[in-house]
Amino acid sequence: MTKTIIDQAGTSVEKRPAIRTRESVLSAYRTELAIAGTIVLLVLAVGTQVPQALSWGNFANITQAGAPLIIMSLGVLLVVITGGIDLSVGSVFSLTGMVTAQAMAAGFGGVSAGLIGLGVGLVFGSINGFLVTVAGLAPFVVTLITFAVAGSLAFIVTNGRSMPIGDPDFWLLNSGSMTPGMPNYILFCIVLLVVIEISLNARVFPPRN
Repeated sequence: MTKTIIDQAGTSVEKRPAIRTRESVLSAYRTELAIAGTIVLLVLAVGTQVPQALSWGNFANITQAGAPLIIMSLGVLLVVITGGIDLSVGSVFSLTGMVTAQAMAAGFGGVSAGLIGLGVGLVFGSINGFLVTVAGLAPFVVTLITFAVAGSLAFIVTNGRSMPIGDPDFWLLNSGSMTPGMPNYILFCIVLLVVIEISLNARVFPPRN
């Protein structure tokens, strides 16, 4: 619905409301709503056969396991909407985690080890960005190579073994709760989602040529 107003020159103009109507929201997010509805139906169907699937403990385990995937997918979203692709995100995520755990095993604190792991991710991201934007290589090829390199290094760093997290404060960064009643892994996903939503509505990111 539009509203007709008269400007200072006496010209009649139409002004659209700034707030989206319910119909426009449903239309804009119809794909996401369809996927969410399908997931709910599948969960209910499984719950009728396995009641434990609808327990709070199961939902908490699934949410905690899926939080890193949500965070990574939101980052990749910014790459995909500009016409790019990043195949290395999973391997780089694994490598940064392994390097962080290895650093803590070597005596570094949680903060220092976390910064070391983030530095590894920054190095791989910079390599991908340089080869794609400066060297002009195809992002599919570049990230496929770094996918293999990061995955191999993650195996080499730990000799193929899982690494325990010895710092309890670092562990609480994920499983703790800064907001009463909401685990940190859910809070991080919501905050990141809101930031990206505001950013995408505030500016336009040009696609790759």
